[in-house]
Amino acid sequence: MIEKFVRFAIEKPILNHIFLIFLFVLSIFAYINIPKEIFPPANLDRITITGHYSGASADLLDKMAVHTIEDGMKNLSEIDTIESVIKNGSFQIGADIKPGEDPDLA
Repeated sequence: MIEKFVRFAIEKPILNHIFLIFLFVLSIFAYINIPKEIFPPANLDRITITGHYSGASADLLDKMAVHTIEDGMKNLSEIDTIESVIKNGSFQIGADIKPGEDPDLA
């Protein structure tokens, strides 16, 4: 089966060239019509802040960093809700932006 296919391809080089040109034209057509974007559109509706302080307790992190950052974020009118996760040595603060607000302002 494969031997017949190879023999046919060797005996008919014009057909191989036509097939190659056909594939080349199709590839150019596909390249032109496929949309190309470096960064696709994304909905930026959440801000996440993380911090790591090795050896610091969760209580100390809450007093030193998290509470101050949360107070600053509460003053922004674009912020809807704020959630914090504090562990020994690290914290993560997540804030949702209100629908319809400009995420660049937040």
